[in-house]
Amino acid sequence: MSVVGLWHADNGGNYVYSANSTRNSACDANFAGFGQYLTGSTGEFRFRTVKAGLYNGRTRHYHWGVTIPGQKTRATTQTFWNETAYDLTGKVWSIQNANDNVYSTAGTAAQKASILLDYAAVPGTTTGEVQATWDFVSGLTPVDPTYPGAGLTLAGLPVEGPSGGNARYKVSFPVYTGYSYEVYGNPTLAGLSWTALPFSLTQTGTVDRNIYTATANGTLDLYIEEKALKGFYYIAFRVPGANTGTP
Repeated sequence: MSVVGLWHADNGGNYVYSANSTRNSACDANFAGFGQYLTGSTGEFRFRTVKAGLYNGRTRHYHWGVTIPGQKTRATTQTFWNETAYDLTGKVWSIQNANDNVYSTAGTAAQKASILLDYAAVPGTTTGEVQATWDFVSGLTPVDPTYPGAGLTLAGLPVEGPSGGNARYKVSFPVYTGYSYEVYGNPTLAGLSWTALPFSLTQTGTVDRNIYTATANGTLDLYIEEKALKGFYYIAFRVPGANTGTP
């Protein structure tokens, strides 16, 4: 399984993020701007989104990031439309694929062809939806990470909390005697203040701890109230004998 991420500008050419790390007020309020997909054993993934908008210096494009198990870095690339780009007024855009500063330097003709997509109408659609198929070929074989030995990135499963309380997110993972576990809300740890999230050991219990030391081997269920930034939590651990201090 690999994690595939997609992000791009909205219809007006605005990205969700801004320079001061807050949401860009010019961006469409109904536009998420980013999506992630955890592939199955076949490696297939699917996204449904809007057509990327145009902005100064670029033609239309999607950004992709692929995290392959066993690799220490994320592969990133962009895909483009095999068409002439027009702005919202119907005027031919000044930047086309041929002079886009990414596509024009993508490498060989074959490499460029691999990121230039032909879109066709979705069968039966009445709203003008189109679709394309893109094969991302890494040339690598995903390898399940060895554990213990690395942190875990896990999706949070929404569950009901205590009566009258907030909903919670459940994560389950194998634990080992003497290891201590902490939860972080951003799987990339980017911009993190290094504060572990509080959690409960039961679905309706008090959220009263941010570290847990396993007393036996087995599976641990943790219940967290704070939603992860990208839908995935990062589970860190301390080896036996290194369990002192407050995260």
